[in-house]
Amino acid sequence: MVDHHAPERVEGQEERSLVIIAGPASERPEEVGSCGPAACLGGPLQWGQGRPVRVLTNVSARDDPRYRRWVVATTCGELVGFAIPAIVGATATSIGVAQSTSMVLLVLAGVGEGAVLGWAQSRMLRRELPRLGTGDWVGATAAGAAAAWTIGMLPSTLHAHLVELWPPMLIAFGILAGVLLLASIGFAQWLVLRRHLHGSGIWIVANALAWIAGLAVVFAAIGVAPGDSPILIAAFGVVGGLGMGLTVALVTGLFLVRLLDRAKPTGPQVGRRRGAGEIAKQDKDRPDGTLRDPGRYTGDGPLVVG
Repeated sequence: MVDHHAPERVEGQEERSLVIIAGPASERPEEVGSCGPAACLGGPLQWGQGRPVRVLTNVSARDDPRYRRWVVATTCGELVGFAIPAIVGATATSIGVAQSTSMVLLVLAGVGEGAVLGWAQSRMLRRELPRLGTGDWVGATAAGAAAAWTIGMLPSTLHAHLVELWPPMLIAFGILAGVLLLASIGFAQWLVLRRHLHGSGIWIVANALAWIAGLAVVFAAIGVAPGDSPILIAAFGVVGGLGMGLTVALVTGLFLVRLLDRAKPTGPQVGRRRGAGEIAKQDKDRPDGTLRDPGRYTGDGPLVVG
């Protein structure tokens, strides 16, 4: 693993090696604090004679190139994806299809929206999480979008029945539906993300907050669209989708770049325990007891990288 934030070597200065000290979390120095994926292999990230340094810096998430890539991917994905239900909805309204039929069409269009959005996001995510499956992310996002569209269409589809409900029950129904709608995509994506990132439960909250702001943008755009032209309704919907995608991307990206620093170790970096005899033999590779080959790390003793 390459540490891009390592201090530059100065002429005449003693060269220092990056050491990852293995051991339980309870033995880690308190001053190290939260660790990124490198330090989480087995202990705190240290330089030289074991002086701890912080892994996470105070650099703003918005200055992180991963944030910019996520914003571009999510915005473009939602722009193209939301064009599907925008066109389908405008067409259904213009030809006067039944409300139940319109609901089915829009839910199917929502599946298309989620699939496009998920594919665009997966392009960025797989650069940071190579083991994340594109199909898993696309499927989860499409399922979440289908659930969101289904819940969102219930009030208009069941309007005649809902108005007859006892007011407190109607309020409770509205709150429950709102919570489920806002959590649908985030929860579906979390089912995939939890296999790759520590502490990924916050992703559900991040998406709920992002979609509150994003839906407000698209509702505002559709609300000012002329009601007598399907083409203009679709056009305003697409513009609203652009604003919604950008809003969602800006909010969720702030959470994502922090979550990516908690990626679970994968591949040859993950140590495994071996027999005592094999460990003792490997410890002879260096006079100080460190291992010469990081690929043969056993999970016991210090590991020198570089």
